Amino acid sequence: MSWSNPFPSSVEEFTAEVESEFAVDQPSVDPMQEFEDECLRSFGYSIDFLALDDFDDDGTDAGTHVDDAAVNADAGSVINRRPRSANAYPFEFGDVCKSNWYFKFLHPSVRERTYHLSSRDRFGDFRSLFRMTLEKVDDLVSLFISNNWIYQTKHCRSEEEMHIKAELHILAVLKVLGHHSPFRTLRIDTNICASEHRTFFHHFISKMHSIRDQFITYPSTEEELQKITSRYEENFLPGCGGPLMLFM
Repeated sequence: MSWSNPFPSSVEEFTAEVESEFAVDQPSVDPMQEFEDECLRSFGYSIDFLALDDFDDDGTDAGTHVDDAAVNADAGSVINRRPRSANAYPFEFGDVCKSNWYFKFLHPSVRERTYHLSSRDRFGDFRSLFRMTLEKVDDLVSLFISNNWIYQTKHCRSEEEMHIKAELHILAVLKVLGHHSPFRTLRIDTNICASEHRTFFHHFISKMHSIRDQFITYPSTEEELQKITSRYEENFLPGCGGPLMLFM
């Protein structure tokens, strides 16, 4: 490459020299447009490359990206989406009476043993999973049923099945709270889908929050405050206090 003026006197002169040296006579062409034109000549139809982003996570097409008028040049037929294949196995609702937790802890043949072990062995299976005794789980189930927060649906064939399902829902909530277990792992032990567990979890938190004053209340009178502080003083903690329900 040779320069007509190796020592330009100004920036403008240098810029003009460079532009004249690298000037292109033909107008610039978009390389993507050239590629699409080549596809059109080779395959008989253009490809919408922007539509490649409209695929689902599992790799299935979220929509039809080929024009209805697009014609396969070789076969001469209209290109259609491949129909979805049928499920390999029919969908079935899980039977809560056949779930793992029911056979392990709630079945009538083992329920008395669960009452006994959960109240005496805090390192046992039940307390390790759910952080409380089966007797307290019964109290929670009775609370929800008596307030009509859990009721029989069309998938519960009897009131007994509704009660079992309520127990499994409560146990699942306790496991999530105690172990931060993912909802999708609960289906294996309860035969209840993850979305239903997720919905009930938020329902449980909302209802328990609405009645929090029945279980955690702070002293509102001098007599109630004196009752609490005196109990702490007996345990060598003078001047301390806490919720009123802990001392009732």
